[in-house]
Amino acid sequence: LEETVYFAGTQTDMRPWYKDAAVTLICSINEGLSLTAYESASMGVPIITSDVGGQAELVDSSIGRVVPMLQDQATQLDARSFPQEEVESYLAAFSDLFGDAQRYANTRAACRKRVLEGFSIKLMGQRMGTIFNRLLTDPVLAAKREQKARLLDSVSALTADYTALYLEYERQQGRVDEMWKAKCWLEGQLEQYRELAGKTQVLQAELDRIHSMRSWKLVSLYHRLRGRKN
Repeated sequence: LEETVYFAGTQTDMRPWYKDAAVTLICSINEGLSLTAYESASMGVPIITSDVGGQAELVDSSIGRVVPMLQDQATQLDARSFPQEEVESYLAAFSDLFGDAQRYANTRAACRKRVLEGFSIKLMGQRMGTIFNRLLTDPVLAAKREQKARLLDSVSALTADYTALYLEYERQQGRVDEMWKAKCWLEGQLEQYRELAGKTQVLQAELDRIHSMRSWKLVSLYHRLRGRKN
């Protein structure tokens, strides 16, 4: 894999990487709102992404391609095998995006424009403000909110129990994450040990070959004789 993929590691400034990129690939099975997509588009880099979370709200055919999600997050989050149909759908997206040079150039030009015109921080702040104002001032929505508040008050104990369970779940999930990191670290250490053991075997074989050579035996005999003479 290292012959075709460059692993750059953690980066504190992604701008140079986006600047040199031809496309940003997001093949996640679990995303809420991937900031990577917004960063990529703002830098004029097209996006090919799985149809997960809110990706399709930003990525359309003008700035990239959205690939159907063919895996189930609940059962295949850690899967290491992928349906051939899914692989081919990504290949088709790449082929479609890069198949026409002019279309690709137009896609790049549309990326930053889409962010500035529809997804800038200022615009999103204004939209959120409009939504909150509507929730606070619309009498119908206010009545619904009041009704839901009364319902929650009637099951306050259940709400507290649910909160406690959720916090415990988060705590256990943290432990699982730590165990997974430890497992990955141990596997890395084991791989290094195997590498070292392999190199040691090669060196030992070379030493055995040298020791079996006539010249080595003559040199050893010469040193033994000099030692006796001294």
